[in-house]
Amino acid sequence: QGSACDIGAFELAANSQATQTITVTGPSSVTYGATGTATSSGSSGTGAISFSAGSSTGCAVTGTTVSVSDASGSCVLAATIAADNNYTTATSAPFTVTLSKATQTITISCVSPQPILGQSVQCSASVAPTSSSVSIPTGSVTFFDGGNSIGTAQLNNTNPGGGPAVFNTPPFSSAGQHLITAQYAGDTNFSGSTTASPTTVSVQKDSVVLGSLNSSFNPSFAGNSVTFTLPLNIFMPSGASALPQITGSVTFSDGANVLGSTPVGASTPIVNGSPLISFTASFGPGLHVISATYSGDNNYTTSGAATLTQTVNKVPTTVSLTPNIDPSVAGQALTLTAIVAPQRGPLPPSGTVTFNDGSAPLGTAPVCTR
Repeated sequence: QGSACDIGAFELAANSQATQTITVTGPSSVTYGATGTATSSGSSGTGAISFSAGSSTGCAVTGTTVSVSDASGSCVLAATIAADNNYTTATSAPFTVTLSKATQTITISCVSPQPILGQSVQCSASVAPTSSSVSIPTGSVTFFDGGNSIGTAQLNNTNPGGGPAVFNTPPFSSAGQHLITAQYAGDTNFSGSTTASPTTVSVQKDSVVLGSLNSSFNPSFAGNSVTFTLPLNIFMPSGASALPQITGSVTFSDGANVLGSTPVGASTPIVNGSPLISFTASFGPGLHVISATYSGDNNYTTSGAATLTQTVNKVPTTVSLTPNIDPSVAGQALTLTAIVAPQRGPLPPSGTVTFNDGSAPLGTAPVCTR
């Protein structure tokens, strides 16, 4: 008989899989319009690595490419490595990516940059992204005159390529140079900015046309007070509804001789819509060429001269004669008193009085002022 052969049981114990870890290492930040690359470290196995953005509201990941959809949202990445023969699957801890807004440039221009005092101009501010691969900026633009905010307008996003923010300035209340700038507030994906350089609007002074120079008495008598009045007709530019207070002064002259001036301001009376300037003077007999000129101020131009000829006549007088004795006798000395009285005006008469007996002169005497 052949011998029996016992075959012992052979037991093959399966090897157990080891655990492993994985860590997301990047990107630390991504800017809207650009992309980042997701990276990891620490894995031991050979399984495929995948990335996910989970419940992130501002980014997405495709393969290893991280893109930004909303720079104001959140971005949290996780990496997962698949299991292989030796290692189990593993998922990383959350990794926060900082999302940055894209930059842009803002430029400004104004139509008709030389308005007249009281007018407004239309200004446009354009906001352009620095990268052509991103969407157009949205939101509002605030306009400034120097350091003062003068209004806000929305960017025009009705066109596919976007459009500028168009703004009509308030009427300019002061002449001179106005430096207009624009400030973009930014939106969810674009940062805000201010124009690198202002646009200059040169506001021109308004014009003043002198009305007719009038006299309260013409002709007048020597020594009488005469009041001259002059309306200042202020030009109202097209589109203007209100103008600032006119100031300065009006100077009155008699030929080359300056008589004086009257200030122009808030207390100046307005007659028929125009400031009415008054000045009072008195003159000696003769013809006087009176002129009036406006000085101008920061907002209104100077003007030519308004003139008139003032005729000043001598004051008519009356003479009354009184003897010291009446009746008298032949050969008796008499004292005759002549009283010279002006009929108009405050000036006292001067000169001499000639006394006559019929046509025969008796003598003269000076007029004395009492």
